[in-house]
Order: sequence, then C-alpha cells, then structure tokens
Amino acid sequence: MARLMAILMLFAAAPAWAGVEFGARLEQSFWTVSSAPDACELRHEIPRYGVARFQERAGHELGFRLDTDLSGASGREARLVLVPPNWRHDLRPRHLANVGSEARTLSLDRATTLELFHALEAGYQLSVEHPSPGAGGFQVAAAVSTVRFRDVQAEFSRCRAGMIQLDFRPVAEWRVHFDTNLSRLDARAHETLREVLTAWRAQRHMRVIVAGHADVRGGDTINDPLSRRRAEAVRTFLDVYGIPRNRIELRSFGATWPLDPGEGEAAWALNRRATVWLAP
Repeated sequence: MARLMAILMLFAAAPAWAGVEFGARLEQSFWTVSSAPDACELRHEIPRYGVARFQERAGHELGFRLDTDLSGASGREARLVLVPPNWRHDLRPRHLANVGSEARTLSLDRATTLELFHALEAGYQLSVEHPSPGAGGFQVAAAVSTVRFRDVQAEFSRCRAGMIQLDFRPVAEWRVHFDTNLSRLDARAHETLREVLTAWRAQRHMRVIVAGHADVRGGDTINDPLSRRRAEAVRTFLDVYGIPRNRIELRSFGATWPLDPGEGEAAWALNRRATVWLAP
C-alpha cells in the first residue's frame, strides 16, 4: 500500500496527496466466481469500501462495476489508474478512464472493461481515486487487487462458455411468474406487461422476444409444452393490447434456464416464469 500511495501522489493535482486508502491485505485478497445458466460473475471485496465485479449475462456483453458502501459517494467523478506490478520497474502507472458514479455504483463500457480485465490478467492493480463523500477535501483511493485473479480465470471462462447464448442483445427485460402447472396470467403479470406495452410504443422499431420457462419438476415431456404455453399467454396479452402478433417472437426453454438452481418452493416459484425482451 505504501507503493500505491506514492504512485497516486504522482497523479494528484496538488503537490501533496492527503487521503484515505482502502484495499484488501494480501491474506484477504480473493476473487470468487458465481455462476448460473444466464449469468457469470467474478467478484472481489474491498474491505470497508465495497465490491468490484465483472459480470456477464445471457445476451449482454461483459461489464465491470464497482459498488461502494461509502455514504454520499454517488455522483462523484472517479479517476481510474492502472498500477503496474512491483516486478515491472520499466512500467509507469497509466490512466484508464475518468467515470462518474450513480447511486454509489461505478460502471465501465465494454471496451474499458476488456482493457481492465486484460490489465489485471497481466498483473496490474486498479486504483480508483475520487473525492471523499463528506467535507474535508481529502481524496479516497480504493485498490482493486490482482492477487489470485489468475487463479479463478479458468473457472470464469468455463462459466461464460457454458452460459445460454441468445442471438440478440436485449435493451430491456421483464419477467412474469406463474403458479404451478399453470399458464394463466395474474394481476401482477398484467401490470408488468403493461410496462412492456408502454416501452414498446415509445420505440416501435424494436423486436419483442418472449421466452417461457418451467421449474425442474415434471420432466421434459411436461415442462417443454408448459413453458411454450406460458410464452403464448404473454404473446396473446401483448397482441390484444397493441403489439401485432407477427412482431412477437416466441422461445421456450423448459427447465433448462433456472433463475435459482436450488430446490424448494422459493426457487421453483422464481423459475416458473416468462421473460420478455426488447431488442433492436
């Protein structure tokens, strides 16, 4: 951390850098992978500051976000600096990006995400520097460590390779849920689908894709047609209230795409659903 402090001082606008540093000690520094059929996440915790994560969801590109626990950090611009590993004395810190934050979350676009991912792979550490949330005028520097990053890269790559692939890139997504063995839409589903109608009317050039899903019980012979009927129920509602039937594409996944792979009613209730996407 002393080296990081010295490097950050080179980038500060003032001759002296006064601030607070956050970062995981060597024995605390871990990256962990969580996976689901529709999402993969590579996560690193920064003690007393927040969580850094690479995320990829089905139909979406790889992204990076940093969520901070610091009250009042929303809306403050952060400077991102790549700090070379100690053994690369020939390299100097280099600027990655200046980004704003919303609701205590900092997000990067795809190109910057990939640059950061490959930099961490090469041994660089990321320093996120921004003004303190409160008064006082000092700076905050949070370190996203590269320690043990390579240890889980293979697992993260396997997760991404095994993720369900969509042939479109959604710009909006909604979900409605169903009772066991039923494809009837309830009042809450009607409310959600009215949001879909409103969104589509504002951008009628968009495709509407509806996918049906089932929980794991029942086997393929029951779940496949059931998930299709759920998608058809959603299409019928959208058609009746204004989206032409020929503009709505149907998919059905049976039980192959659970939101929650666990057992029990809570997991099954999440998985009995239809998903609606808008896509170009």
